[in-house]
Amino acid sequence: NHINFNSENYIPFHFVVHLLLNDSRHDFYVDKNMLIISGTEKKTENQISNNLKGLGVKNVEFIRISKTSSMKDIIDLSSITNKIDLCLVAAGIGSANIISQLKPLNTVVLDIGGYINCLIDTSKSQHGGIFTFPNK
Repeated sequence: NHINFNSENYIPFHFVVHLLLNDSRHDFYVDKNMLIISGTEKKTENQISNNLKGLGVKNVEFIRISKTSSMKDIIDLSSITNKIDLCLVAAGIGSANIISQLKPLNTVVLDIGGYINCLIDTSKSQHGGIFTFPNK
């Protein structure tokens, strides 16, 4: 796609995950409809859904993308059944491609990267133990 990433258009954004984890009232979660876009499988989708619902999320929907070539994926938003309040994307370098396709959702979209592993298994940590699943 000939995208030139540089200091003018790319800023590392670990503060987004920090915000999701340190919201003591869990306003990002309670009574929200969430969409997760990642290369997940049915088993891990069930784990993510259960873990997020434990924080008060109302509904979790998934769009599954390629694990290895998300930069080329075209997603289909027609399967979405609820108005999405928050969309979390874990698509590696392909997140740029995926996020650009989410404009019709007209909602907050966050690239959570490898933090998806903490949503699957709440005992895991990310980025050297800095990020873990939030306590209830």
